[in-house]
Amino acid sequence: MVFLLLGGLSIDAGNAWKTRNMLQATADASALAGVIELSLADDDAARNEAIRIADLNLNENVLLAADVATGAWNNTTRSFDPAAAIKDAVQVTTRRTTASGNPLPTFLLKLTGLNSWDVATRATAQKFLPNCIRDGMVARGRVEISSNNAFVQKICIHGQEGVKISSNNTFDAGVTVSMPDMEDLQLPASGLATNAGLARALREDWLDPKIVDHIDEIIAALRDPASSRQPGYIDPTRSILTFTGKTFKSSAMSAGRVHSVNCTGNQSISIDDGAVLRNVVLVTNCRISFSGGASVSNAILATSNTGVNSIGGNQGVKLGIDDNCRTDGGAQLVTAGSMHFASGMEVYGSQLIARDDIMIAAQANGIEGTSFQSGGDIKVTSNGAFGICAGHVDQALFENYFRLVG
Repeated sequence: MVFLLLGGLSIDAGNAWKTRNMLQATADASALAGVIELSLADDDAARNEAIRIADLNLNENVLLAADVATGAWNNTTRSFDPAAAIKDAVQVTTRRTTASGNPLPTFLLKLTGLNSWDVATRATAQKFLPNCIRDGMVARGRVEISSNNAFVQKICIHGQEGVKISSNNTFDAGVTVSMPDMEDLQLPASGLATNAGLARALREDWLDPKIVDHIDEIIAALRDPASSRQPGYIDPTRSILTFTGKTFKSSAMSAGRVHSVNCTGNQSISIDDGAVLRNVVLVTNCRISFSGGASVSNAILATSNTGVNSIGGNQGVKLGIDDNCRTDGGAQLVTAGSMHFASGMEVYGSQLIARDDIMIAAQANGIEGTSFQSGGDIKVTSNGAFGICAGHVDQALFENYFRLVG
């Protein structure tokens, strides 16, 4: 009996441990599937998707509808609130228990009167926006920083293929500079010595600017005034104003309306010198060229043009309102090509999204609150200052990220 008891503990406990691991893997997959669906639809859709994935993993009714909850995750308290009004998380509990009608049977321990184990696991998944996506520069390629720039107020710099930094830049406490592998950091011969604060800022991290894969989808959605992608200042009942490249005038744009401009070849349209664009959406296949002094706030300008410098501007372009990132007031520029802005550019609480490269020649102290996301490289020239602000960049255009949190 002693040997049977010891053998039973070994075999049955091992089987319970293996089952627990399988239940945990299923819970993790189901919670992630549920929260992805939650970001697209509603509670019921999230619950059904979580159960579907559980059934695919373990076809043993390990996840019941009553064991799937939607709610909000508090990262500070590490707690889940199923009663929250704004929901960003899904919590699931997978079970093999007597109460749920599917206990895990024992083998040798049945001889001792123990016929089954109760095994349960839990997982919580959350949708979120990484801090570096909210306030920072994220490149799928490399971030290249020239000399004499100042990075302040916890701004984030990330290059999936590395970061290249010249001399005489400064990085305040709280600033992060990251890449997946520190071997991809390129420095001048002087190393860290001529970049104050850089050693403290360096991190290894992985972060992909996945919104760049959705640019075509975003542009298509912006052509529909009633699309869920439209910002709140667009009137969904108003028809689209259409122009050709030859007939378009930025002065003819109307607040609350979507404007569509069609070009032939590699034709460009101009945002006039001193133009003030506010509460408008512009969607085009043209190259967009900003004249000096143009100002854009509470507006989205998007082009499907895939050329080099498909969005660009002369000196003095201003994106967003210099209001310490209060809600609304930012601008969003989106291109299927690349962006190139000349010196003197100012960016406040705004997003720049490009499938290819982004090149910025900023005015000193002219970047305060920005989200740059590039499918290529991000290149920053000399003598600029880059920081975040008290609020957050207006995330008018975003793709959710997902993570297991508990």
